[in-house]
Amino acid sequence: MSDLIPNLSLGVSMRGGGKDKKDKDPLEFFPTPAPFTRALLSVWRPRSPTVWEPACGEGHMADVLMEEGLDVIATDIVDRGYEHQDWMWDFLQETKAWGGALITNPPFSRSLDFMQHALDLGIKEMAFLTKIEFWAVGKNARFYNRNPPALVIPVVGRADFTGAGNPVMYMQWTVWDAHHQGGTLHKLARRIQQKELPL
Repeated sequence: MSDLIPNLSLGVSMRGGGKDKKDKDPLEFFPTPAPFTRALLSVWRPRSPTVWEPACGEGHMADVLMEEGLDVIATDIVDRGYEHQDWMWDFLQETKAWGGALITNPPFSRSLDFMQHALDLGIKEMAFLTKIEFWAVGKNARFYNRNPPALVIPVVGRADFTGAGNPVMYMQWTVWDAHHQGGTLHKLARRIQQKELPL
């Protein structure tokens, strides 16, 4: 498995901003800010109570999913010390069908590979966080047209993946949901800074 690691970039590639090159993680790991995960769940939640997070990193997304009452299976190609990581595994090497949901911020350079592989595994409910312009790229647009999602959810405001107070990217969620009927819907979501308790 170690020979696969240099070819995989965990988190989101910070093209156009972020850390200096000399300071970058060799796997381009950038944790997902919690408000972006909460933004997704404010618009869409999987019916399945069990969610696979296959690029869990240090658990920033998985922790929010668990906080929101979901049962999370957390894996990654490396071990970053996340206490709730179930095992170390390359998602793209998985061959068994998965009956639960999947929510992740995939490696930027492998986002399309993650999406295609999730479809190949027969996953019925899944959400991927990508840069806002992701679907404007030619090969990505062709994939979109072949596999229309249920929802595209732009998140208002830029993401600060480094925690340095320098947000550089606008992001969106794309959701495939077998329970959805009709064409692709577009819904804006706002970042939610903390869990909002019912009144």
